[in-house]
Amino acid sequence: TWMAPLGINFSCYYRYLSGRPYSRYISSDDLGISLNQQNVDILAEERGSYRRDDISILDIKIEKAFKLPGKWGRFSVFLDIFNVFNSNVITGVHTYSSYDTTINNQTVKFGEATSIYDPRIIRLGAKYQF
Repeated sequence: TWMAPLGINFSCYYRYLSGRPYSRYISSDDLGISLNQQNVDILAEERGSYRRDDISILDIKIEKAFKLPGKWGRFSVFLDIFNVFNSNVITGVHTYSSYDTTINNQTVKFGEATSIYDPRIIRLGAKYQF
């Protein structure tokens, strides 16, 4: 946090996340194997054979507080910007090679994205403290 001139507070939160490993699986049902314990996911390759991309995320907040007269407290206005770089990095992948899945009317195959990090979000707000 940095207290800038005119009583404006500026803060940021940066995080770097290395890409998470994932593995390829095959469903025993898709192979036609009947097991007593029902369907089992079979590890098709060495655990952690694949890795998602790294994520670099910066969130910032700018806030200006006003002290109200008497015992009325404080009033603040703020601006939050989440995911400043707008990193649309893959956070989930389809890990089964024995079948394809459908997400939002799109067929997803092994290794393709099933979810991405939230896009840039800008929030303007106010708060009253008493």
